[in-house]
Amino acid sequence: MKRSTFISLLVMLLAFGVYFRFIDSLLESNRLLAFAVFLLIWMAVRAIGRALEGRFEFLDKQMNPQTSVWLTVGLFIVVPVLMFSLG
Repeated sequence: MKRSTFISLLVMLLAFGVYFRFIDSLLESNRLLAFAVFLLIWMAVRAIGRALEGRFEFLDKQMNPQTSVWLTVGLFIVVPVLMFSLG
């Protein structure tokens, strides 16, 4: 796994955590607008990730496979706990 992929996953999890925790409840009455905001967040994170991927040598380096698995599993445990403990 490249470092840019891992950082993109982290940013995506945090962005969707903020969306589902705060923004979705505000747009509950208008589901079409909520879907549009969700899609906008998804596309913005992907576009920024792709734009930065080739520019920095640090982000293009490969991670150790075992380390990347442990970090990814840790993200899926830590990020939801952090997001739902905020409120």
